[in-house]
Amino acid sequence: MTLNEQVKKYAELKKQQDAIKEEMDSLKTSIVEEMGDATSFEADNGVVAKLVAKETFKYKDEIGMINYLKEHGMSSFVVEKIDTKSMNKELKKGMSLTESLSPMFTKETTVSLTVE
Repeated sequence: MTLNEQVKKYAELKKQQDAIKEEMDSLKTSIVEEMGDATSFEADNGVVAKLVAKETFKYKDEIGMINYLKEHGMSSFVVEKIDTKSMNKELKKGMSLTESLSPMFTKETTVSLTVE
């Protein structure tokens, strides 16, 4: 298969995948609504649907929270860490400390393909 044929096939499969995802999202919404308070449902073919609630937290005022925790004797919830966003930016630019720091980090490169 030529590169041209591969790219065209990839784009075709991506469109199919997007359509399937859209249909699955619609079904998921409907299933969740119909299950109500139930946490699982077994279809007549033995397929089991389970609802799993996952909570995530985003901190709007992290500095305020840190100060509050420290003031109230809860410093165990506070850790010092590297600002990875700015550090990664500098490492990508080839910052002068890269050689000295290299034993302390790993670099992983992933390649993604976008076809429109």
